[in-house]
Amino acid sequence: MTENRTEEKTKKLRGIAASPGIIIGKARLIDRSRVKILYQYLIGEQQINREVERFREALNTSKEQIAALKNKIPEQIKKHVYILDTQLMILDDSMFSNATVNTILDEKINAEWALKKSVQNIERLFSQIEDPYIRERVADVEYVAERVLRNLAGKEQESLSEINERVIIVAHELSPADTSSINIGKIMGFITDVGGRTSHAAIMAQSLKIPAVLGLETATREVRDGSLLIVDGNTGEVIIDPDDDLIISYQERQLEHKRFESRIIRTSHLPAETVDGFKIAVRANIEFLEEVATARDHGAEG
Repeated sequence: MTENRTEEKTKKLRGIAASPGIIIGKARLIDRSRVKILYQYLIGEQQINREVERFREALNTSKEQIAALKNKIPEQIKKHVYILDTQLMILDDSMFSNATVNTILDEKINAEWALKKSVQNIERLFSQIEDPYIRERVADVEYVAERVLRNLAGKEQESLSEINERVIIVAHELSPADTSSINIGKIMGFITDVGGRTSHAAIMAQSLKIPAVLGLETATREVRDGSLLIVDGNTGEVIIDPDDDLIISYQERQLEHKRFESRIIRTSHLPAETVDGFKIAVRANIEFLEEVATARDHGAEG
C-alpha cells in the first residue's frame, strides 16, 4: 500500500476501506503476533502420554475460552455467533485433534511442534480448493491453532474487552474472538496490517457500525502506542500524527458524514416515488449476506 508524508512528522497510509465512517483518536497498539515455537524436540516413549495429555488440556481450555466469549458477545453481533461456533466445531473435529495426537505418537515430538505440522498439512489441503471463499476459511483453523498454541505455551493475550478508554485499535490482525469481545463503548474503530472486505474483522466492524481500515501492511510498524490517528473508513486512508489543519478538515468531514448518514436513515423508509407519482424499486447490490441488514436500514427493498 502507498505511503507519503505531508510533513516531517505526519504520515499517510492507505489500505482497504472495510467499514465506513471517520474517527479521530488515540492509537492503542495491540500485540497479535503469532506465537513462535521456541522448542522443537524429540520425546522418549515415557513422555508420549504426557505430551498427548498437554495437547488435550490445551484443547479443552480453548473450548472453554470460546464458550465464555459466546456468552459475552455484544448484542449487535449476536447474529455472527456462528463464527465462534465454527471454531468450536474445529476443536471437536477429529481431522484437527487426531492429526496432532497421531503426529505426537508417530513422530515422537512435542505437542507444539506436532500441532504446527498438523496445521501446515491442513493449510496445504485448503490451498488446493478452487472456491476462494472456502479456501480462505483456512483462517478459522489458523485462529483456533493459535489459541491452542498459546494455551500450550502459557502465553495470554490482552483482551479487547479489558480496554477502558476511548481508543482506535491497531493490530497486525484481529481474530473473530477479538472482534467478538470489543467493548463498543470504548473501541472507536480499528486498523490492521492484513485483512480485506471478506474477513471476519470487516464483517464485524460493519455490524458494530465502527470505522475500519484493513490491509495497511505496515500499520503496526508505523504507529506508536498513543499516537493521534485519523481513520477514514470511507476512503481507506489513515493519517498518523496529523497537523492542526488536517484535524480541522477531518472534523468537518466527520460532521458532514454524520449529517449525511442521519438524513439517509431518516428518509430511508419513505416510498421511493418521483414528484409525478412514478414509483421506483430500490435494490441493493451486495457481495455478502452480512450486508443485508445495512442495505435494509438504508431503504433497500430487495
